[in-house]
Amino acid sequence: MSDFSQKNLIFLISQPRAGSTLTQRILGSHQDIHTISEPWIMLHPFYALRDKGCQMEYSAVNSKKGLNNFLWLHPQGEEAYFQSVNKMCLNLYEGVIKESGKKYFLDKTPRYYYILPELYRTFPSAKYIFLLRNPLAVLCSIFNTFIQEHWWRIQYYQGDLLKAPILIAQGMVELQNKSIVLSYEHLLVNPNQEIKKVCKFLNIPFDEKILNYGESSSQKWEFGDQSQIYQEKTPNSQHRDRWKKDLDNPIIWQCVSNYLEFLGNDLLNSLGYSYEEVKNILSDYSYQTNIVLPPALKDFFTSANLFKNKALQPYLEAVELNPQIFHPYLDLGKALLEKKDFKKALNYLQIALKLAPYIPEIHFLIGENLLGLGELDQAIIYYQKTIDLDFRFVKNYDKIESTIMALKEVAQVNPNHQEIANLIKTITNI
Repeated sequence: MSDFSQKNLIFLISQPRAGSTLTQRILGSHQDIHTISEPWIMLHPFYALRDKGCQMEYSAVNSKKGLNNFLWLHPQGEEAYFQSVNKMCLNLYEGVIKESGKKYFLDKTPRYYYILPELYRTFPSAKYIFLLRNPLAVLCSIFNTFIQEHWWRIQYYQGDLLKAPILIAQGMVELQNKSIVLSYEHLLVNPNQEIKKVCKFLNIPFDEKILNYGESSSQKWEFGDQSQIYQEKTPNSQHRDRWKKDLDNPIIWQCVSNYLEFLGNDLLNSLGYSYEEVKNILSDYSYQTNIVLPPALKDFFTSANLFKNKALQPYLEAVELNPQIFHPYLDLGKALLEKKDFKKALNYLQIALKLAPYIPEIHFLIGENLLGLGELDQAIIYYQKTIDLDFRFVKNYDKIESTIMALKEVAQVNPNHQEIANLIKTITNI
């Protein structure tokens, strides 16, 4: 197409697990809208201007200082940068949409909630769609999809759960005259009405056929929902309250209760949901004993409450900045373990453990190293900690047979060591 401009851009903003892939599939079935998986292309240019939020091997801090100095010397200052990002990204979007012959390009990248002010400054004439889903349902969906009782994984979703609702609510206020708000729950129950509303906002004709999104494309995307979206062809109203079934698990119930208190009445109301209604849903479940959360979940909700203290936020953000920063130490420790350089491997794995104390693999590999060093009692402690954190890791570990064999060899040398016998029995029976 010709004359592609920011007026031809649509940004779909939401939390992850809020129905954005469903919405994208429906809208992408329209004759005027083209879309592809999740582009993610707008995050890097904007974070180049931020003081925090990313780490680079070339030093993000110095890069920011250098860019600031450069723009200070530019006649147009910082505005020149936003104008240049506008031109660069419009060129990229146009390149993708050109062969489709369609009018609009829809960019659905959930973590754009981080960059809403910069996004609007760069593309003030673009179309913005806010897709809302009950954040408590989002939490349950994250548990079901990404965490699945590997409780330590919740650290990866701190931003999606603790920051996204606040930033989206703020964005809705700032862009209230430039955007439209879509409800996931309403989309499931009355898709015709919700999509008509969107089409009117975009000034394109409504075509009921696009609700049967499964008929127009079966292409598998790299990002987004990887299950229901490909199993069904139309919005399914039965999914609206499916999250309530998760409350049968007392741990999930307690997490939802904690998350509800973190969100509070005002924030939930601003997103279109009732605090009291959720409170009443939770009260329908009566558990006889106090629910003790696994340590990783307990720490998560403790930090969630600290997020409300603005004085502590810079420190919490520094900790949250990159929860995967332990990976270089873990990978190096694993490589050294393969070479049986146990002492050096142990040093790097202990650093990884300090950064990520709830990762089962780190505890297990420390146990492997300690076993190699002949520190049997300490090794048993770390093996047992792995089992306590997530026994599934031990069950699925690809070298578990060699570990059991090594433990049995040690047991032969130490026949009266009851703890090693118990450990072997536990691992074998998992």
